[in-house]
Amino acid sequence: MFEFHGWFGLQEAAHFVDEGSRWDEIIEGIKARVAALNWGTGEYNLVAEVRLMNGEAFLHLTGNKNHRGVIGQELADLLTYVAREAPGSYGLLYWRDDEGKPPAGRWNFQVTVMARGALSTRFDPFLSPTFPVLEVSDEGDESGQWDELFILPTSR
Repeated sequence: MFEFHGWFGLQEAAHFVDEGSRWDEIIEGIKARVAALNWGTGEYNLVAEVRLMNGEAFLHLTGNKNHRGVIGQELADLLTYVAREAPGSYGLLYWRDDEGKPPAGRWNFQVTVMARGALSTRFDPFLSPTFPVLEVSDEGDESGQWDELFILPTSR
């Protein structure tokens, strides 16, 4: 399974741009790239959309496929384009691939981070390793080893 969920705030630059702004051109270019993915509107278990919220533009990506296939490369190409054309953009793409190879392997989420025109991939500290944090074996819940790390106050 290849699963991903992400959001990116779209910004022309990491500073205010008024005169000489290419904003409309940049957004139209990103929208054209999203449309070219041909993912439809979710019927293929994939969603990519540019949406305006409170006057700001955001790119939302989510999907869940049986295999990574070409989707992984399409995501990488789209994010590389956004980082290059709108270097003030920022956001996160959480993903996991159960057919993945080390260093992350099949039991871990990874996070692609976009900030100031750069992309980097990092290991996820919250949901990984998926076994036993999210999933249990047939023998039962072995996640008790994590309990002392996450002691939350109880509500009264």
